[in-house]
Amino acid sequence: MRRGTVRAFGIGLFVAGVLAFFYEQLPANAPAVEQAVITKEEKPAKPATEKPKPVEKQPAKEAPQQPEQPKGDVIYQLKIYSGATPTSIAADLQTAGIIDDREDAEIFLSTEKYARSIQVGVYNITDDMTLEDIAVAITK
Repeated sequence: MRRGTVRAFGIGLFVAGVLAFFYEQLPANAPAVEQAVITKEEKPAKPATEKPKPVEKQPAKEAPQQPEQPKGDVIYQLKIYSGATPTSIAADLQTAGIIDDREDAEIFLSTEKYARSIQVGVYNITDDMTLEDIAVAITK
């Protein structure tokens, strides 16, 4: 073989290794760049003369309707499905009125101690539970 051929083959292997290394460093839930570009291209352009259609809102997950009770007596059945994230769990808890600040709950549940241990199931959560109590309940 010629020296130039071996050198080009070696450079190709090096570049492939570098690309594989950086591909492994991408977060698991980050969308690929190609998917984002395809999604934008697939949307048909709307003529300027059309009126925008009203967006139908889907009802949010809410706690069962119960009569107003004093604090500490509200029980919410939190349903965690496969693939649930700390963000979706915190949003459900805020919608149910169990927590006041979704961002704090999201950050707390995203810690290494809890994020990887969240279990699928139905949990009875009361409004007098702390974030740590809730996290312990859903990670057992």
